[in-house]
Amino acid sequence: MENAGSVPIDKMSKAEESVEAEPAEIASENRNAEELAEGSRKKLRETRIYRLGSLAWSLIMLAVFLFAGFEIGSFARFVDVVTREPLAVSGSSDGIVVLTGGQDRIAAGVALLREQKAKRVLITGVNPDLTDETLSARFNVEEALLSCCIDLDRKARDTIANAEQAAEWANREDIKSIIVVTGALHMPRAMLEIRHALPDIQLVPHPVNVPDRNNWWRDGERRRDMVREYAKLSVVRLRDTVNEVTGQDWPNMPMRDTR
Repeated sequence: MENAGSVPIDKMSKAEESVEAEPAEIASENRNAEELAEGSRKKLRETRIYRLGSLAWSLIMLAVFLFAGFEIGSFARFVDVVTREPLAVSGSSDGIVVLTGGQDRIAAGVALLREQKAKRVLITGVNPDLTDETLSARFNVEEALLSCCIDLDRKARDTIANAEQAAEWANREDIKSIIVVTGALHMPRAMLEIRHALPDIQLVPHPVNVPDRNNWWRDGERRRDMVREYAKLSVVRLRDTVNEVTGQDWPNMPMRDTR
């Protein structure tokens, strides 16, 4: 017989199960809450990463577009400069420097000498195998003119060396002004290098082999030459910027080239 004040066994079991279930339910709810909180935090992190990534990508694309726009504008200015018809040389200078490596350069320099635009000419970058006699015959230069007024440099193999040889020659001959003769595409870079080597000398550019302003882009070889020379000029400008920032004076950080 059951005592009057006693609780049935089956009711006690259910009560105990209910008491035991409450902590489990609470723990499950806590886990669910933590999972929801962690999911929210993860989503927030992902959102922040996405926004930062989007911002970084936008900044990169903006930099690319600005750089591309700057380069396109810079290349357009380069094309404008190198396709201008050269002005006739007015007045005279102390000397003429001809940088070999392209068509008509030596002939143009000799023509300026005959026109008495200067008293002496330096032809820099002459092939060591080219004799004075061969040069005289090839460019129709009489030996008397070659011996009296034309100096040949056979050491230079690039534009920087051309500038160095021009500086030695100008200092030796006490020359204060120079007409620079080279190809139109090569002229901007040549002028930069010669100005580095001779900062106090007056320079007058006289470009030859000037591209046709309206049709240069139709010629595949001319297009390649234009882009190649612009790239070299860009490297020289970058070198000069680095030199200026680091305090390293030219030519401690030179950019050698083969013209």
